[in-house]
Amino acid sequence: MHAQCSISHGRSFTRVWKLEFSICTVSSISAAVSIILHLVQSFNRKIVGDVEALVSGAKYIKALIPAVVNIVYKKLLQYDITARAFQTRSTSFEGPMDATLNEDSPQILHRKMFLKAYLVKLCSDPTQMEFWEYLDKVG
Repeated sequence: MHAQCSISHGRSFTRVWKLEFSICTVSSISAAVSIILHLVQSFNRKIVGDVEALVSGAKYIKALIPAVVNIVYKKLLQYDITARAFQTRSTSFEGPMDATLNEDSPQILHRKMFLKAYLVKLCSDPTQMEFWEYLDKVG
């Protein structure tokens, strides 16, 4: 059996995972399964540090969410082309619509609420299945 398998991990805030796997010849299915299990185990050992970093940093990131959401919508409302997108009624928003938008317009407050909830959920515990189910649901 000739096999080469390597995992390289880039160290940066946004993790870049590169997975290379090539098998020249594999004489049996059990050998292939062994190689795949080795890859999964190596990957799991690498990701544990990432999960620990996410969990320990979540409390600091959560504290910044309200400010981040306000900055995002302040920036979006600065430009006519992006502000116009908020003048179209969303299917989930049934409240009054302001003709002249600002950060306190009902439709903007509604959207801010959803962005805050999304970011808070991203700061929840990635070791729980609910975290992954939520990400799968929202894309």
